[in-house]
Amino acid sequence: MKRPALQPVLRLRHAPSARLFSASAVTPGPAPSRLLALSQLAQQADHNLTRDWIDGFALQDLPKDGYAVTYARSSGPGGQHVNKTNSKAVVRCDVNAASGVWLPPFVAAALRKTPHYRAPSLLISSQNSRKAPDNLAKALEILHASIVETTRGMIVGETSEGQKERVKELVEVDQRRRRMAKEKMKSKKANRKADW
Repeated sequence: MKRPALQPVLRLRHAPSARLFSASAVTPGPAPSRLLALSQLAQQADHNLTRDWIDGFALQDLPKDGYAVTYARSSGPGGQHVNKTNSKAVVRCDVNAASGVWLPPFVAAALRKTPHYRAPSLLISSQNSRKAPDNLAKALEILHASIVETTRGMIVGETSEGQKERVKELVEVDQRRRRMAKEKMKSKKANRKADW
């Protein structure tokens, strides 16, 4: 009896992460067209839409044509290997070209102020590993994290009713304190006039 040939099993080194889909109207992935038209976040609805988008924005959502990858020789520990192979990955993301295409303009403007920005691109490199694919994965993770952190820093949260009440109480207390200080100063001045 002839045995069937064994089929090779392909194993993924890094399994794609599962996405969490929210109940909101925004689907994860590229920015909605409404965000791509905004130069700044002005209304609370814009902040909410941005929050929904960035919560679903995954590493796989970086468009392949949104960045350029080059390799160079690494430096540092690793022996002769780093001197002979191009294992250092350098990722360049042109912020001007991405603005309004797949990256909202207000995020692009904020990314220009990050330490990774070298006009006109975000320049990110990784040389931690001896393997070029691992370094590329790390550089893309840094690019993704930079976009997410920058965007999250721009979002203003909604104020809860409890917080609004607390602020209202604090304002009233401050106004009472100022009124009492004014009354005290008024009576002090009135006493000075009476002495003359």
